[in-house]
Amino acid sequence: MSDDDKLAATLADPTVIVPGFDTSRVMALISLVLSDPSTPKKRLFRAVGTVYLFEVENGKGEKAKWYLDVKKRGRVGSLKADGKAPLKPDVTVKISDRDLVGLATGKLQPQKLYAAKRLRVRGDLDRAYLALRVLSQEREKLEKLALENGVISRREKL
Repeated sequence: MSDDDKLAATLADPTVIVPGFDTSRVMALISLVLSDPSTPKKRLFRAVGTVYLFEVENGKGEKAKWYLDVKKRGRVGSLKADGKAPLKPDVTVKISDRDLVGLATGKLQPQKLYAAKRLRVRGDLDRAYLALRVLSQEREKLEKLALENGVISRREKL
């Protein structure tokens, strides 16, 4: 399967995508990176070793949840409103859809969002920041995939 086919499949995957949330694109790209054989999973798991739960609210007031397992299997998935992650989350992050995309694109700083109470973290705050550091390290790879496959335009950039 080509990278284009993998991305198209991930962007259509109902276990990752939630309509009305731009966070879906970010999670789909993270899922693609985690499933890429060239991603050093063992090193990533040793460095991060955390299960995250993202509780996201969009501009319409709708809520969605995603889990990111960077501890056991390296997977991403969306959850129903009352659903539970397959593994107990070590860190729960509450944030708006726009702010999460801003963090992923590097346009927003997590410390400023946290200080402004636009980013709420339950669990280990250092682990929450660690996820953002890993995301920023992978930003180039994510950007390249997204641009090549039309997920984002050159203006948007991750």
